[in-house]
Parts: sequence; structure tokens; C-alpha cells
Amino acid sequence: MARPADPKARNSLIHAAREKFVQHGLKGARIEDITKACGLSKGAFYLHFESKEALFGEVLQEFGERMMELLSTHKAGLTEFFKTEGVPTIADVREQASRYLRYIELSKKYNLAILELCWEYRDVVHIVVRGVQNTAFEGTAWLMLQQAMAHLEHQARVFAEKGTFRGDMTAGLMPAMVVGTYSMLCFQMIDMKQKPDFAALAHGINRLLYEGCVAAAQQHLSPAEYEKALKTPLLTSTDNCGLWVEKTKRRNS
Repeated sequence: MARPADPKARNSLIHAAREKFVQHGLKGARIEDITKACGLSKGAFYLHFESKEALFGEVLQEFGERMMELLSTHKAGLTEFFKTEGVPTIADVREQASRYLRYIELSKKYNLAILELCWEYRDVVHIVVRGVQNTAFEGTAWLMLQQAMAHLEHQARVFAEKGTFRGDMTAGLMPAMVVGTYSMLCFQMIDMKQKPDFAALAHGINRLLYEGCVAAAQQHLSPAEYEKALKTPLLTSTDNCGLWVEKTKRRNS
């Protein structure tokens, strides 16, 4: 009779494997090093997984499914908001109207959940970007970015059709900015020792992206406020949320 799988052993193998994949890449990591790191035998490994690629595939699939669930929830929530409250207008942004502020808070909530998920799987993101060369998973990072882009293109079209976004933007630019911003944050997370203030990041990203997409002549800032904003150091918000601090620590160490 086959020995039943042990959930604790399975979780230990996954944890050890993720560490080894970060250190050596998927191709360079050895099963004997994975089992040694968690005090199990190679037999125990093969009881739970056919190969190290199968193990990583399961972890990656779990991450992908959870991310797509968040994106779907995000899309459904925004669709319902647009249906019940309408799409925020240029005037809403300029006047900081309650409808626009509610939209920002809703979007921030979903983006915060995405950042939290990326933090939980920051090692997997690192492996996908740097550790799957010459394996069946090569190109996975680009595929995941394309899926995220497709999700955001619908949202951008809604704002463009309502005239909220400025008309001189190239199609697809706003989704690319969002995906690029979150991708870079995910890449930086792997080197961080301390979790940054994701609430501040999510708030700042939403403000920058949505208000930055409004025509300059119609933004809510007065001329005096705009001049003051131009003189404000760009690293202020980054410093407050912990990214610049981590980067400086690594550079000076």
C-alpha cells in the first residue's frame, strides 16, 4: 500500500524549494538540496511531486489563480461602481468630488490586495523573472504581464470614452504604466527585509495615475498650488513608504 502524503511534509518541501529556486534558479536547484534543507528524504519528495518543475508549476499556478481572482474581483467592483455612480469626470477630479474620492478608495483597496499578494509571493516573482531561463517556464513573466494589461485596457477604455482621460495619450499607455509600476515594485520586494507601507503606495499610485492622466489645464490644482507641487521633492512619498530607505540601506551596506 502506498504511503499517504503528509501535508506538513509537502509544505516543508515547497518552502525549501522556493528558497533554493531563488538561490540557484529552477534549473540549478537540486532535489537533494531541497530535501536536506527541510530534513526529508528524496523518497518523501517524490511521494508528493513528480519533479522540481512540477513543484514549481503548482506554486506558480496557485499564485496565478489568486492574482486572476483579484483582478476579476477588481473589474467586477469597478463595473458595479460605474453602473451605480457613473464614471468620474474631469470636473470630479478637478474639484476632488466625493464620487472621485470614493472611486480612488475603491481602487486603492483592490490595488492594496494585489501588493499584499505580491509580497507573499515575492520569491516566486523573482524566480519567474530571473530563475527560469532554459526551462519550460521561460516567458511566463511576459505572459502574466500581458494578462494584467488586458484586464486594465477595459478600464482605460471606459475613462477614455467618457472623456476623463486626456485625448493625446497613445492607446495602451495607461495600462502599461500601471503594470510597469506594479511589476517594478514586485521586483524590488525580493530584496526588502521589511514590508513597506503598501497603503501609502496604493494611494500614491492611484493618485498619480488617475490625476496624471487628466489634461493639465483641467487639473484641480490652482496655478500657485501647481508651482508648489513642482518644487516638492519627488522622493518624499517614496521615503515615507519605505522603498527609498531600503534602497539606501542596500547601497550603503
